[in-house]
Amino acid sequence: MNIPVERVLSGCAANVIDAAIENNQAEYWNALLSETPGAIIQNQGPIQYGLTGLPHPLFNLVTRTRLEGAETAARVEQTIREIRGFRLPFGWVVGPLSRPPDLPRFLESHGLHVGVRLPGMAMDLCVARPSDPAKDVEEVLDLEGLDQWMIPCLTAFDMSRDAAEWFRLAHAGLGFGEGAPLRLFVGRDQLRPAACSLLYFGAGVAGLYCVGTLLEARRQGFGAAMVEACLQAARGAGYKIAILHSAPMGHNLYRRLGFKDYCTLTVYVD
Repeated sequence: MNIPVERVLSGCAANVIDAAIENNQAEYWNALLSETPGAIIQNQGPIQYGLTGLPHPLFNLVTRTRLEGAETAARVEQTIREIRGFRLPFGWVVGPLSRPPDLPRFLESHGLHVGVRLPGMAMDLCVARPSDPAKDVEEVLDLEGLDQWMIPCLTAFDMSRDAAEWFRLAHAGLGFGEGAPLRLFVGRDQLRPAACSLLYFGAGVAGLYCVGTLLEARRQGFGAAMVEACLQAARGAGYKIAILHSAPMGHNLYRRLGFKDYCTLTVYVD
């Protein structure tokens, strides 16, 4: 994958990494929506959101808020009213770039509450670190491989069948392998799909997502192996920084592998 030099971030200045952590997530979400027939997308103006229509708040998201001064209250109220008009549960991402700083107060005043807090983490890929023992990990390069990848993904993240089918179709539309905006990896335990991970290139960094392992395959090194597969692919594609948004279960693993905490993404849900 040929990456223009000016697009790849290097160095770990906190304000730059914070922005990349928030923007990579938003770009990944927009990429998925671009492959979703019937998606509702508002990606212009100070508030941006995308709705899949699935009945879960994490599949209908406000990803960007850049409001100033007196317009804040009215614009937040208008956006909440618009999305509620579709009769969908939704989430509102508040990150380090969100403005105003007291945005949570406006969201809470309209009945939204904290659904999840995700530590935003980053790693300098130019710093050599020992890797964990290798597992049987391969890259997804076709639809058959994507179906295998979906087996641990569906279970590890407790997806409904409708959500899993949307997830599969959206990723299929983005393509596979070198030259695609993302890379997918599946880990096998005695030839059976047991773990998954995903790498998305955007905002000048490589973002790790969907690192998951089947319950019966946990504590066997698959988590570290799936992360390492992503990091190797990121280095090979010319990236200098890897980022992720950690669930509580994986936080200690990511710190052990060399990721550092930078910021927090908070998803408020309706």
